Amino acid sequence: MKASPSPALRSCYSVATTYVQLSRDLFNAAFVSCWSELSESLQDDLLQSLRQALTSQDIPEITQTLLNLAEFMEHCDKGPLPLELQLLGEKAIECRAYAKALHYKEEEFHKGPTSQVLEHLISINNKLGQKEAAAGLLEYARKNNHTDMKVQERWFEKLYDWEQALQAYQTKLGARPDDLDLTLGQMRCLEALGEWSELYSVSYDRWNSALSDDARGQMSRVAAASAWAMGQWPMMEEYTKYIPRDTQEGAFYRAVLAVHKDQYQVAQQFIDSARDLLDTELTAMVGESYQRAYNSMVAVQMLAELEEVIQYKLVPERRQPIMQIWWDRLQGCQRVVEDWQKILQVRSLVVSPQEDMRPWLKFASVCRKSGRLTLSHKTLVRLLGADPSSNPQQAFPANHPHVTYQYCKHIYTYPTRRQEAYGQLQNFLQYLAPAAVIGGQNGDNKLRKLVSRVYLKLGEWYEQLHGLNEDHINTILTYYTLAKDTDESCYKAWHAYAYMNFEAILFYKNKADMAKMDSSGEDVVTPSKKKVLEPNFPDISVEESDRKILLPKTNTKMFHF
Repeated sequence: MKASPSPALRSCYSVATTYVQLSRDLFNAAFVSCWSELSESLQDDLLQSLRQALTSQDIPEITQTLLNLAEFMEHCDKGPLPLELQLLGEKAIECRAYAKALHYKEEEFHKGPTSQVLEHLISINNKLGQKEAAAGLLEYARKNNHTDMKVQERWFEKLYDWEQALQAYQTKLGARPDDLDLTLGQMRCLEALGEWSELYSVSYDRWNSALSDDARGQMSRVAAASAWAMGQWPMMEEYTKYIPRDTQEGAFYRAVLAVHKDQYQVAQQFIDSARDLLDTELTAMVGESYQRAYNSMVAVQMLAELEEVIQYKLVPERRQPIMQIWWDRLQGCQRVVEDWQKILQVRSLVVSPQEDMRPWLKFASVCRKSGRLTLSHKTLVRLLGADPSSNPQQAFPANHPHVTYQYCKHIYTYPTRRQEAYGQLQNFLQYLAPAAVIGGQNGDNKLRKLVSRVYLKLGEWYEQLHGLNEDHINTILTYYTLAKDTDESCYKAWHAYAYMNFEAILFYKNKADMAKMDSSGEDVVTPSKKKVLEPNFPDISVEESDRKILLPKTNTKMFHF
């Protein structure tokens, strides 16, 4: 800025020396003003210095600044900055600047598609939430199956299609059982799927084979995670030795081991070390966007909760408040299966799933809604203590009512098992309803709220299974009526009841209109219709935003009977 040929920029120099943010804001403009005055040889020297700055250091803040400069230069008359697309793309990926990375990798793709570029594009599009684009790239690779562009197993990982990726890795491992890259890929898939027992077995077998220290270092992190999940602490300690101490993961796993051994001062030292390693990265990422920094934020949360685990073990009076804090905090996390799995694993150091089922039930729900049905099933079976699918003819165990309810919702996800789920939920209700009455008399309304949700879900499923017609309207309305009567504070039950009345009125009106078109006979109000037209609503106020939810956008003429 001091040497800029622009008088306006030079005049800002004295202010920028005391206000650092101004120098950062004007850096791009100052660079362009100087760049245009340099000779070609000096520009080449400066470019070489920029390349060296990008490749020889690992300071996210500097990398972000240089990436922003390259983007700024693309929009200038003096640009673009003649740096290699591959270098800019790789650095953008490292900094999680995925929009920039997508731009550079797309430019690389247009110049010549390769297997590596396609893999990056699939991963970047998936991270940006553009799943259709990622799937389209995979389809492109299948249709253009050149030698240098064959579909790779890792591409399925980038799409988070872990089951497909695992199948591909295991197929190739059948022919090449000693291939380390294939084994590492298999282990990553097993970790994502929560197959801890199988992962531990694979890790243990490969670890005891003739592996080099370098190979053990590559598999140590996943192997340590499997040993932790299985409670094999001696093996976890063995695996953790090969994770470098000066990395965030190395410090974190050593802190976990120290907490398990009740070495709290040592654990705190490792937690502080891991936090220091995250500090630079997190500061740079947060400056760009919260979303880009989210993975680092999850790592920071895990470190904070590891400290709370120490408090939980040392101060019994703090246990209930800490558990409530954990529950509230979990509600604010993004619904990302991998993140929830890591967070819950930290908490399992002191609280087993059976001691506090709420977060694990929510985790199973997140898995189900994300399409991770295998992991959802394993979680629910673990909570139930038995696998209901091993004996389909038997009623589901009801010793944990909320878990049974979630398991019914889980099997309803499978189109071929919807009728089974509906029948099992009806059977479950026969057990639950009397227990809810007894609980209500004792002042415990949790079961009553659950019964209301069961009635509501039965109504939804009955409508989905049978459709909306004259034979089934009363049954659906009965379920919704029972739902709202069982728990009068349930907004969803009242909404479903009101909306079903609205749908029923439209159904009979359309039926009457069709009858009038066929003949001149009068519209006869059937007993079913009369019941629908006389709903028993309490005196409740409805906000404008709720009205928009309650009534869909439709032609108002439909209400003029």
